Amino acid sequence: MASADLIVGLDYPRYISLGRLLRRSVSRLVWRTSVCNGNIESLRLLLARDSILWWHFRSFPRKRERMRRWQAELTKPQVLLFRSPAAVERWLNGLD
Repeated sequence: MASADLIVGLDYPRYISLGRLLRRSVSRLVWRTSVCNGNIESLRLLLARDSILWWHFRSFPRKRERMRRWQAELTKPQVLLFRSPAAVERWLNGLD
């Protein structure tokens, strides 16, 4: 089985990740875009206790802690955490 050489984590502040999630969800709601398996977003589904919005609030701290714990470990693979979209752009531009 192959293993990863590098883990890239997007450790953005909550306002960025939540803002992007809200923008995508509202856009799907307004334009009635199919999400997956032909499902169409509705306001009822968007605000339900098992919605992606609630999932974001429940999982954000746990996932952030996991990424930071991986980076703190001194084992392979290397873990890069980026805290802003601009930092990702700078890194990607430097790969050329």
